[in-house]
Order: sequence, then C-alpha cells, then structure tokens
Amino acid sequence: MAIEKDMAARDGVPLRYHRIESLYSHTNSETRIEVARYISAEERAKEKEAVRLGNAVPVYVQTDFIAVPYDPAMSVISAYEYLKTLKEFQGSTDVLEDGQTGTLDDVTPAWAAGVAYLAGDRVMHSDAMWVVLQAHTSQADWEPGKAPSLFAKVHDSSHGVTEWVQPTGAHDAYAKGDRVTHKGKTWESQVDANVWEPGVYGWEEV
Repeated sequence: MAIEKDMAARDGVPLRYHRIESLYSHTNSETRIEVARYISAEERAKEKEAVRLGNAVPVYVQTDFIAVPYDPAMSVISAYEYLKTLKEFQGSTDVLEDGQTGTLDDVTPAWAAGVAYLAGDRVMHSDAMWVVLQAHTSQADWEPGKAPSLFAKVHDSSHGVTEWVQPTGAHDAYAKGDRVTHKGKTWESQVDANVWEPGVYGWEEV
C-alpha cells in the first residue's frame, strides 16, 4: 500500500509515490514514521522485482522521518491515514497493489514455523491478528493461540465487530474507535489503550 501525490524533492526531482518504509516507537518518547518517496509507482515496482531477483537497481528514493506523539497502537494503516492529514500529503490518493484491501491484512504477514520473530512483530493466523510478546524462532507447536507466553491476540477493528476479550496489557489493549460485543450489546471504545470492561469505563454503547 502507498499514497500518490506530485511533490518535489529537495533537489528538484519530482516525486509521486510515497510509502511507509518503517514504523517504530521509542517508549514514552515518540513514534516515527519513515516515508520513502519514489519518482513513480513503476520505479518502486522495478525495485521490488530487483530485490526478488537478488539484484540492485538505482531507484531514486528520498527518505524522511516524521515524528508524532508516542502512539504504541499506531499501525501501518493508521499511519497512512495520519500522513494524509499533513499539509504536504493532503489530497493524496491511496495506491493498492493487486489483492490489497487497504486493511492491516495487507501489511501483516501470515505466521509460519521457522521464522525469527521479535517482540512487537504482528502476524496473521486463524483469521486473527497476533502480536509477538517475546523474541523467538517459531516452531510448529508454538503457533498463535497455543502459546500464550509468545503471542497475544490483537483487537483490530478492520476485522469487524468481535466479542470483547479482557486485555492482558498494553500490547492487546483496545484502541479508540474499536467496536466489540459484550453481554448482548455493541460498544465502541472512547479511549486509546483501553483495558476496561465495557460498561465500566472507556466505552459507549452503540
């Protein structure tokens, strides 16, 4: 996924295609969005093909870091939405590759055995998103849902309204705007990092 908008680089080279290269948070400090800027989506496609083939091609890229207030719940999708609120990116058009839907499914890899995961990595498994709690190399019998010390389910509103589950910490807390069902009612979170039960605090019935 990316966004497209005509924009001049620092040296005057026109850039049109902008994608998030990385997203990371410095605890209790700030969250940084690394934005890579290409001449066009076609140039980005050339780079992807070259990487796939193990070759290197000169593709003009300008990379910038955009700092925002600390937001451990920010996802790649919400980061794109944030970028479009900035003056320089206003009017940008979303660019989806074949098969993409504009949800976190597009940027979250499927869980697999034999992969070295770091704490904070997110994976898809059994139609749900999971966050890695501690670094490890995955094994077939350590899959999400069967290894609670390694994975926690992430509550993502792009997967629709689901039954409320008591969060175990900040890593699986609900974000503002998330919707859940609980005791026969539908609720919407009014705060970020929401770990409270609907009807107690931080939720509004909808």
